[in-house]
This record gives sequence, structure tokens and C-alpha cells, in this order.
Amino acid sequence: MIRVLRRSPIVSGIVGLVVLAAFYEVAVKAAARLVGEIWYRQVECRLVDDHASLVPPRGNRLWGMYRPEIPWNYQRYYTIADSLDIVPSLLSWYQAWGDGPDHEFKTDAVEKSTKAGLVSMVTWEPWLSAFHHGAVLDPESCMVHVARGEFDPYIRSWARAVVRSREPVLVRPMHELGNPWYGWSSPHGNSPRIQIEAWRHIVALFREEGARNAAFVWTPYDALDTLAWPGREWVDWIGLDIFNYGTMVPGGQWVDFKTLLDHQLEPVKQFGKPVILAEVGTTGFGGDRTDWWRDAFLALGNGSYPEVRAVVIFDNPACINSTGIPVDWGFSRAQGVLKTLRPLLGQAGFRRPGPGAESFSPI
Repeated sequence: MIRVLRRSPIVSGIVGLVVLAAFYEVAVKAAARLVGEIWYRQVECRLVDDHASLVPPRGNRLWGMYRPEIPWNYQRYYTIADSLDIVPSLLSWYQAWGDGPDHEFKTDAVEKSTKAGLVSMVTWEPWLSAFHHGAVLDPESCMVHVARGEFDPYIRSWARAVVRSREPVLVRPMHELGNPWYGWSSPHGNSPRIQIEAWRHIVALFREEGARNAAFVWTPYDALDTLAWPGREWVDWIGLDIFNYGTMVPGGQWVDFKTLLDHQLEPVKQFGKPVILAEVGTTGFGGDRTDWWRDAFLALGNGSYPEVRAVVIFDNPACINSTGIPVDWGFSRAQGVLKTLRPLLGQAGFRRPGPGAESFSPI
């Protein structure tokens, strides 16, 4: 005979309560997520300033600087700006992609810089090997993983953090597209088509998340990188990195600022976007650094480069180049450079942007 086991009413009641409690917990969490999403879309996204406020009026330019201690300390930056009698506008720093705390958007640093009247420019480097899960160890054609959406949660987390910062931020991903030092570059098998797809995918995710305050800086390395131009609607600024290595390497030569800028600028003029010199520096190998900087700001002040609307000085006295050679890019260490440049900067347009700032298009 088979005995049928029956649950007592008490046991059945307890089981029912447990199930009900579990269902209630799931429902509450789902409701909380829904309310949070509505709050984000209807409130937080509407509190951000559009990035168009970053472009200064014609004839004016933004002054920025990178130093190793930025973004946490910019006392030296302010000292230099005071010596030059200018108002600083931009802070520049670098962050790699990854899933550790160091790879998250630095909201506290942005808030601190905003209180100081500065706008942050983050060079956002997609080193995909820095992820613990889903890491891409092979740099060859690595941008295809970004274009396929494999890193969407990370990109979206940055976009939402930018929105919640509430201030305009310059975002510079995949910089120097043709530089063989970087895994996202064309020499590592990332074709122009893949670079375009990856770039558009990143920008599209920021737009989906409502990050209207993120301005994207597209930075080529050489003329061939124009093949990876994403299109006018996908780029806010064009970034150019201007470096004079001088005679630091065998066969090298001293090259003046104007020659370097003309070489970089001419291929991208056709795209009609405001230009930021995102990294500018010179060594002391083979010439006088103060003379190089003087000639640079004389060139900017003579009206020949109306496209250039911002300049960021690369002031790193202890850098290592791609061949492992130590390089002193120290701007203020050039003898007499601050005194020499002070009377030139007003003519070159380095003033704080006023309330009549233009939008990105047309310029």
C-alpha cells in the first residue's frame, strides 16, 4: 500500500510565505530599477549642459595642460597660468579601459575641477587586456570586439557617470589611430572600417544614455588616418598631437611648430570641425625650447590657424617614449619660457570663453 504524505497546514503556510516573500523581493527590486531608470531619463539626463558650450567665440582659444599629478593636484598648473597671466580652462589626463576601480570614470576629480572653473579632457585608452573577464590579450584587430558590443556595459557605465557629473567633458578615445604603439591602431590590423565602426559604436552608446555633455575628440596620427574619419555627425573636435623630438634619435632633426602643425592640420581641414591641439611639446635635443615655444605662439597669434580653438600643453618632465628612452617634455623647465610667452598669449586668443560661446556647427 502506498501511503500518501500530506503537508500540514502549518508547513504549507510557511512554504507559501517563503514563496510570497521571494516574489515580493524580486518585485521590489524590479520596481526600484524601473523607478531608477525613469529618474535617470527624466531628471538626471535633463540636468546636463550641452557640450556646445565648450567652443569659445571666434578669436578666442582655450588653454589647457597635462601634468603627471593632474587631475588630483593642479597647484603647479595654476602657478604656471598665473605667471602667464591667463585663465586656465582645460585639464587633461589619461585613463585605460578595464574593470578595476582605476578604470572607472573619475567623478570626484571632475567635480573638483568643475568647482575650480576647469573642464576635463580624458584620453580614454581601450587597452582591452585590462579586463579580468572577457579580456582581449591579442592586440591584432582588437577594435572588432568593441564594434561587436562586447564591452557595452563598461562603455554605458562611463556614459552614465558622465551624465551624472552634469558638466561638459571632452572624451578622447582611440587617440592616434595610426600609432603602432597602441593596440587599437591600424598597424595592429584594425582597418579604417573597423575603427570607424568602433568609434561610432562608442558615440552611439553615449547618445543612447543621454550624455549630451560629452564632446568627442577624434585624434588621427598621420594623413592615412583620414581613411578612418567617422563622419561629421560623429565627431565634435579634431585632436592633433604636436611633438618635436629633435635629434633625440639617430637621424632625427629639429622641427619647428609651424611645420609640424601644417603637416597635421592640412589633411583634416576638409572635415570642418574645431581643432584642439590635444598634446603639444618639445624636447631640448637639437635646439632651444624657449625659441620653439615662442615661435609656436607667434604662429597661433598671426591669424593663420582659425581652426585651432584650444591648446593643451604636454608638461611631463619624466616621460618614456615608445623606444624606452627617457624624454623631458617639461614646458615650464625651458629657461625663460614663461616670461617670453606672457606678452604673446593675449594676441593668440587665450581668454576665458564668454557667454556668447558658439555651437559646434557650423564653425
